[in-house]
Amino acid sequence: MNLKEILGFIIGTVVALLLVFKVKPKQGNNVLPHPKEPVDYTRNMDNTSIHGIIVKWFIDWNVTDTNYWIDEVDIKLDVSMQYPAWSSAESRVIGIRPEHCTPGVIAHEAAHVSYGLLNIEEKMQFSSLYFSLKNSGIVAEVLKQHPYAKSNDVEAHADIYRYASMSMPDVLKRFYPKLIKEDL
Repeated sequence: MNLKEILGFIIGTVVALLLVFKVKPKQGNNVLPHPKEPVDYTRNMDNTSIHGIIVKWFIDWNVTDTNYWIDEVDIKLDVSMQYPAWSSAESRVIGIRPEHCTPGVIAHEAAHVSYGLLNIEEKMQFSSLYFSLKNSGIVAEVLKQHPYAKSNDVEAHADIYRYASMSMPDVLKRFYPKLIKEDL
């Protein structure tokens, strides 16, 4: 059996288990716990404390491995790019323009770094599970309110974390290393 066949078997097994056990998102009102924050054009490099905003993200998103984000990832203000924010999973760097520096933007970019920690099999498993959940529950609500998340699985991964956080379906939580500790 080659790698592609093994991955296909694993993904097929996961999907079959989901169907057998009828794993569904938590029932509820599907209100997103973290709505999009407004851009603050009064912020600049001199008057924005990124450290306070990072702490707010740690608290509001219940980040489980804060030491990783403090010691291993360089989260910084950056005005060199036109984009509101950017991240590099490989070099573990997040850059955010001051006017866009909010806990939600940090959460989104941190999810990209977290996604980079997944191996190829885990990324394929996430894609399969996300596909099975995208038309219902809070995942569907994220996609409805934030259509950019539909552009690809990586953006869906980031926006599910940014807007749903701990309210996401339990079956997805294991795909957010250093952000969410999966309850086993």
